[in-house]
Amino acid sequence: MRARSRILQQQRHWAFAAGLSPDSKGYLPEVRANLWRPLSHETTWDFERGSGSELLDRSGRPAKMRALHSSAALACNVFDFWRSRDKHALTEALELRSQISEITFEAQLPTGLGGIPPNLDLLLTLDSGEFLVIESKFTEPFASKSKALPFKPKYIQAGLKPWAAAGLESCQRAVGKIVAGEPCFERLDCAQLLKHALGAARHENKRVQLLYLFYDLSGPEGTRHEAEIHVFSDLINGEVGFRAISYQTLFRNMTSLTVADGPAYLAYLRDRYFPAEA
Repeated sequence: MRARSRILQQQRHWAFAAGLSPDSKGYLPEVRANLWRPLSHETTWDFERGSGSELLDRSGRPAKMRALHSSAALACNVFDFWRSRDKHALTEALELRSQISEITFEAQLPTGLGGIPPNLDLLLTLDSGEFLVIESKFTEPFASKSKALPFKPKYIQAGLKPWAAAGLESCQRAVGKIVAGEPCFERLDCAQLLKHALGAARHENKRVQLLYLFYDLSGPEGTRHEAEIHVFSDLINGEVGFRAISYQTLFRNMTSLTVADGPAYLAYLRDRYFPAEA
């Protein structure tokens, strides 16, 4: 069975066991049913001011966060819990050197190229004054590859080198290679990561790092995805402090720590997303 189908099957199994009724495309009747707890007011506000259509049905299309396979729902189920709590355990689980002081969803870092900047899945503010951009993925690496060009013309028009201008020479070279199709990335959305890297490098205090947080799966597709992460990391040569960690590793790290008010939260995550960790 293909990797994405395995995830969808597992999610449907969880939904039926929880007494929920997803439709044929894996969407639940309402966003609330797809979440461990209702979103905090702060997180609700973050998504309402964002541009991703996550919470509202529009033009006959269901809200994206109603989908069992929603990456945003996964991120909310993992991170919204921590907004009103001491974040020491989360800081350790993410293997950070500085304490997390603030969590923001759907933030935007301008790229300097006009238009609406890409939405960041998460932006963590650290006590050190640094920031951590998190790009979160669930089923996306295992979906059919989009035929769309990886970059809009404004990123790659002749004579313009926005990454180099922001001090990211390796990223600029990586953009050129990706546009040329070498190396070929089938699973990793490296263009999106590079756009976030550009926004991070242009941040006013220049102290922003980029973390790729992904849902890992065994099998050829998962192996290819992880190999592409390593290729990408080599291409950008340590710029913007790029690193990657799986959701499974994050969950294992959390379960090894003392999480205040955490048993029900961790049990939900295990039952829904990480049954192999039981």
